[in-house]
Amino acid sequence: MTESLREQFFASAPRYEHLGGLGRGGMGVVFKANDRELGETIAIKVLAPVDQADAPELLQRFKNEIGFNRRIKHPNIARLYDYGIAGRYPFLSMEFVPGRDLGTLVETGSPLSPFRVAAILRQVALGTAAAHEAGIIHRDLKPQNIMLDDLGHVSVLDFGIALSGRTRGLTMMGTTVGTPQYMAPEQSRGAPVDGRSDLYSLGVIAFEMLTGKLPFTSDDSIALALQHNYDPVPAHLLGDAGVPPEMTALVLRCLAKKPASRFQSATELANQLTLLEQIMKEAPPARRVSKSPGAEAPTPPDLECDVPEVVQWPSEQPTQPRIPTPGSVGRPRPVVLVVDDEPQIRNLASIHLMKSGCETLHAASGEEALQLLTTHHADVVLLDVTMPVIDGFDLARILRSMREHTSLPLVFMSSFVDRNRMAFANQSGAVEFLSKPLDFRALVKVVWKILEPLGFTRPPAVERQ
Repeated sequence: MTESLREQFFASAPRYEHLGGLGRGGMGVVFKANDRELGETIAIKVLAPVDQADAPELLQRFKNEIGFNRRIKHPNIARLYDYGIAGRYPFLSMEFVPGRDLGTLVETGSPLSPFRVAAILRQVALGTAAAHEAGIIHRDLKPQNIMLDDLGHVSVLDFGIALSGRTRGLTMMGTTVGTPQYMAPEQSRGAPVDGRSDLYSLGVIAFEMLTGKLPFTSDDSIALALQHNYDPVPAHLLGDAGVPPEMTALVLRCLAKKPASRFQSATELANQLTLLEQIMKEAPPARRVSKSPGAEAPTPPDLECDVPEVVQWPSEQPTQPRIPTPGSVGRPRPVVLVVDDEPQIRNLASIHLMKSGCETLHAASGEEALQLLTTHHADVVLLDVTMPVIDGFDLARILRSMREHTSLPLVFMSSFVDRNRMAFANQSGAVEFLSKPLDFRALVKVVWKILEPLGFTRPPAVERQ
C-alpha cells in the first residue's frame, strides 16, 4: 500500500523527487524528498486520498495550520513549508529533521534513564512553550511527533491538528483530535483545552520513557478515556523503575486529572526540568537506587491538599540593587557577570571590561551564575549559549522568570550564530548577540552602550585609551 501511494503521489507531484521512505507518521505516510524548486531536502507527509468536494475545506485548514506554525520561531519546533493536493492526495511539506522519532526509541519497552528523560522532555517543553506563547496548542503530543538527532537535539513535529487559542480552527469531520493514549482528560471529554492539556500529554510521554509502559491501556478508546479521567496513575511503576522522587513528583504533577493541579505553563515545567537535571547530575548514586517493590509511592497531586513545588529554587538572599546617581562621588562601578565554561574567554573578557571601568564576576556554568546572583549584584550579564546542563538560553529563561532579574540586561555569545539562535535569543530577552571569537573592543562598546542609559559614565581616562 505504501509503495503504491508513493508511486501515485510522486507521479502527481513532479516538483518533488523521492529520496527514500521514512515510514508512517501520525495521520499519514512521511517521505524524504528533494524540493526541485528550493533545491532542499524536505519531509513530505502524505495523507489519505480525499474527494474533490472536500478539497477546499482541507486546503483552507492546511493554510491556517501553516500560518499558525510560522508564528513559532524556536529551534525545537520543526517548520512547515508548503501544502497542496497532488492528484487526490493532500500533503504537507516540512523541515527534514535527521534522526529517529522518540516512538522508535521507546517502543522496545526498555526504560530510559531519568537524566536522559529530563533532557529530552526539557527541550520538548521549551518548544511547546514557544507554541503556547504564539497562541497555539499542539493537542497531539506523542513520541511519534518528537524527533531526536544523533547529538540529542529534539524537534517537535506535526502541528497539522494544532489549534490557535485565538480562533476556533477547523476540525476534520467534527471529531475529537488527538491520540487516546496521550490525551488529557478534558480533551477526551470534548471540554475546552489549553496549554495545560499539552502538559498532560508530556506527562504520559515521560511516564512511558521512564517505565517502558503507558500509564493507561485499553483497546477501546472510550474505556481508555475513562481511565484517564477517573483511574489513579500507577505511580508504583515509577518507584519500581528507580525513578528519583523529584522526577516522580514532576511526572505526577503533569498527570494530574485537573488542569489547575498541573504545571500552569510549559515554561514553568521547563524551568523545573532544568533544575532537576542539575540535581540528578550532582546526586550520589544512592539517590538513584530503585525503591523496593511495594514501597509507598508519592501521592498524585489531585489527592493532596496543596501541590508542592517539585524542585526548589536556590535560596535567594535579598540584595540591594545599586541605583547609580550621575555625578555622585564614590558611586559603585558597574558590575558585569561573565558566564562561560571556557576560562580563557572569561579571563580575556574580564581584563578588557575592567580596563574600561567595570568590575567583573566570573561563573563557569549556568548553575554557578544562578548561585552568584543570589548573593551578588550585576548590572549586565554576558553569557555563552552552549554551556553544559544549564546553557545560556536556559539561564536567560530562568532569570526572566525571577522577579528581581526580569529586566537584567543579557548579552549572548556563540561561536555558531544562525536564524534559529538569533530568534531564540530575541525571545529570551537578549540585548545583543555577539559571535565568537570575540572582538573584545566591540564587546566593551556593547556593554557600555547598555550601561550608559542606566546612569553609568565611562571614565574619561579610559575613553582616551
